[in-house]
Amino acid sequence: MGVFEEEKEKFEHLVEQIHLLGISGRKIDKLSRLCFGIPVPKERVGKIYKEFADKEEFQINTKPLSDEYEYILLDGIWEKTKGYGWEENKSVLLCALGVKPNGQRQIIGFTLARAEDILSWEKLIKDMQARGLTGKSLRLAITDDNAALKTVLRLVYPVCPQQVCIVHKMRSVFTKTSFKNRRLIVEDLKQIFASQKKEEAILKTKAVVKKWYMVEPKAMESLRFHIEDCFTYLSFPKEIWSKIRTTNVLEREFREVRRRMKVFDNTFQNEESANRYANSIISYLNGNYPLRNKLHTNT
Repeated sequence: MGVFEEEKEKFEHLVEQIHLLGISGRKIDKLSRLCFGIPVPKERVGKIYKEFADKEEFQINTKPLSDEYEYILLDGIWEKTKGYGWEENKSVLLCALGVKPNGQRQIIGFTLARAEDILSWEKLIKDMQARGLTGKSLRLAITDDNAALKTVLRLVYPVCPQQVCIVHKMRSVFTKTSFKNRRLIVEDLKQIFASQKKEEAILKTKAVVKKWYMVEPKAMESLRFHIEDCFTYLSFPKEIWSKIRTTNVLEREFREVRRRMKVFDNTFQNEESANRYANSIISYLNGNYPLRNKLHTNT
């Protein structure tokens, strides 16, 4: 390899890594002109990044999985993807994050889907099962209250308990509450989730529903819908309650994914492009943030 080709390769590697960090093609072009006097149009940045993503050795959805994961968090992030022929070109990136006994966390699988339905979740979860996640060590699955996801989990991992994220539950109740009563109902919800035992939490929930049902019926219907699934964490050691009763760990990963996707115009030209970018972004996060704010699960 000549000196020119070697320097070109180094420069393109710099471009792809900067882009992966969440810097837009337009800004990369500006920085390159300023620092090196070399124009790098955003189209060229996209091509360099595509070549990098295509040759990546690490492909999340083909990597064998160990069966040591104790906790699994599942949720979806919506994005725009052209080429599907779907209404508004919307698609959802369904993700699964696994947590090992030492607290190490990684996104261990994802799939791009039209909706959070049974077939889409089944594709993701059964694929992970086939790659080695038999579920023998799983202690808890943490999700939102998506009925399709919960159904698939019961079928694939029937002995694994499920915890519905309390933040999702509170958000659902909040959005169905009139503005004037939101603050008061939020305080009542906090009291429910301050309970020390499941029986106590259920009694408090019944009292809140009785108190507010005539005034806020939609909010109270939302509150009592599958509320028992929000209290699974109470059967675990108290020191890990705050870590296992929400999907916040996965939500933090989603924030990074969203931030990086925004620099790619937040709209992908086709399914291949969306999957390619998702794989490279998630691979980067797995490699750089696996122990940050780690979920301590040893008991």
